Amino acid sequence: MATPILKNFLLMCDAQNTAHKPVLLTSVVSGISGAYPIAELKMNALKNNKLVATPDHLIIRNVEQVLNDNQDLTSRDTNLRDRIDYSMHMLHQYSGALKKIRAQHNSQPFPKQQEYLYGM
Repeated sequence: MATPILKNFLLMCDAQNTAHKPVLLTSVVSGISGAYPIAELKMNALKNNKLVATPDHLIIRNVEQVLNDNQDLTSRDTNLRDRIDYSMHMLHQYSGALKKIRAQHNSQPFPKQQEYLYGM
């Protein structure tokens, strides 16, 4: 599961500071699991703070065996590094796109936007 500290932090975040900002969800586990924290965060943690999860996410499995050093990289390690590079590139792209949305939202707010602070 996602850590309670992270979930509490996200619940405490004010949408005024976090709305329409992209996030790259990442799960780091020592075994082969790791999908449930991503699903849990997508379902529960991003609704009221209006953070925008990118369609991609990362699950770093068997963390003790990967991302340690640059010598003797396995194909799994190389593929994981390539995936991280791609995901970070896309996060940067989403950041630029959402920056325009935030600026437009601030300059032309919806007339009753205070009535819609929370997700459905």
